[in-house]
Formats: sequence, structure tokens, C-alpha cells
Amino acid sequence: MSTSTDAERSVYVGNVDPQVTEELLYELFTQLGPVTGIRYPKDRVQQTYQGFAFVEFAAPRDQEYVLQLAARTKGKVARLYDKWLNVRQVGENSGNNGKATGPADKVAGNVDDMPLAKVLISNLSDTTETKTLSRIVSKLGKVYCPIERFSSGASMTDAQDSCYVFFNYYRDADKAIAQLNDTHVGNTRVLVAFAPRPAGQKGHYGTAVDRRLNSEAEKHGLI
Repeated sequence: MSTSTDAERSVYVGNVDPQVTEELLYELFTQLGPVTGIRYPKDRVQQTYQGFAFVEFAAPRDQEYVLQLAARTKGKVARLYDKWLNVRQVGENSGNNGKATGPADKVAGNVDDMPLAKVLISNLSDTTETKTLSRIVSKLGKVYCPIERFSSGASMTDAQDSCYVFFNYYRDADKAIAQLNDTHVGNTRVLVAFAPRPAGQKGHYGTAVDRRLNSEAEKHGLI
């Protein structure tokens, strides 16, 4: 099957169990519309599936139908190996009847499976507004979704403000780290680095595999 994808006819499928094969994905989604291609990346070293795929349909109306179904089910269109597949639109200009959707329409909590460059900014002042942070980072590169801000610490007295920034491309994330790390934002000196992976996964974002997947997604217009 072809591995090329067209963002206007494709959907992103996340939370895919490694036991799921490309053939199983095809059998599932062909019940919803004519499937013309699937991109289901593997780790080139370990040869294991990365937990997400892009499914391309024959026409934009087929993609729209699947997205409408996903909207009604809050993204959960099928369950495979006890995991609900999470289906949503690809990029900024797919779905919604061709109307562009901006970063505010994307949910940061759903993008850990996407091949994005996830950066952690820590030691933020609680007086630094999120819109100020957004303005700063958006000058350094394309940001996929709203900043995800949170506090950490054992108590209110030692709580520390931090945020996650999801850059579309690693070149922009590299620039942000180089220019912002150990500089003053507001009245504190912030630390900027690639974010640790979600619970249950080892290491940080920014590996050679992460960068290859990101480059492939950009080349095919998927981010």
C-alpha cells in the first residue's frame, strides 16, 4: 500500500497499540470510507510501531465523514487491544469543511503521540502571563497548539511554574532552546530544554528517531 499522504484527505490516528498491524488498520478504516494510503511509522532501530498513524481516504468528503464520527464519539472511533484509537484532523487546514483551524483549536493533552518537538520551560515567574510566553515563543518558530502551563512542587511554598511548548519543527525548538535557556523572562531566569517523555517512557524528546519522524511528517504536509 502507498505510504504517501494528503493532509486534506487524511486523519491522524493516535493511541495505537504496538500489536496493531497496518493491515488491521486498513480493515478497520476501509469500513468507514475508501482508504488509499496508510503511513504507520516504525522506530528504525527497534522496528516497533510508534503508536500513531495517518490514514488517507479517496476524497475530502470521506475524511470529513470520519472526522464527524470522531467528533460525536470524542475521538474514540474504535477499540483495538483494549486501547481506544484517538482520531482527529491533520494539520491546520483539514476538516471543518475546509475552514482553517488555528492553534487554539488543538488540545495540547492529545499531542504527545504526534511527531512534534516538545520543549519544557521551567522556573517561570507566576507573574509572567501565558500570552506573554506565547508571544515570545511564536517569534522563534511555528507552535502547534496553545502553551500547556502547570505548577510543580511538594507544596504551595515551593511550587514552580513551568510550561510545555509544542513546536511543529525541531529546527525551531533548537532555536528556542539556544536563545531562551538561562535568560530572563519576566523577573526570573528560565531553563529551557527538551521535555521528558510521558510517564512510562524513558528519556527526553529530541532523539535522532524523533527528528526523522518529524522531518517525514513535515515532508508529507502532516504538521
